[in-house]
Amino acid sequence: MPDMKRKKGDIKKETSTPSSMDKKEVPALKRDKLKKGKVITVHTVESNNQTLSHIALKYYNHATPPYWKFILENNMEVLGGSEKNVRQGMKLVIYELPEELKD
Repeated sequence: MPDMKRKKGDIKKETSTPSSMDKKEVPALKRDKLKKGKVITVHTVESNNQTLSHIALKYYNHATPPYWKFILENNMEVLGGSEKNVRQGMKLVIYELPEELKD
């Protein structure tokens, strides 16, 4: 149980270390589930102003969250888990949409 006696301004970050199984197997299962589509292309981000919405619109004709989040989920390592990390020169793998997102 964490120590509840803390002084004002005393910030302590508590973390738990996942088991080795969590580190290796769970992310691999998630990646396999997400990347079950055909690769359409590898997109190189053209400018720091380009967003995942722009990229989703270009390849999927939709800029709404389900589409740009699909790109984010399939490029987690490159983007560091955030849509705000899109930078010029990054290479993002663009996968074919799953059936539930196709028109």
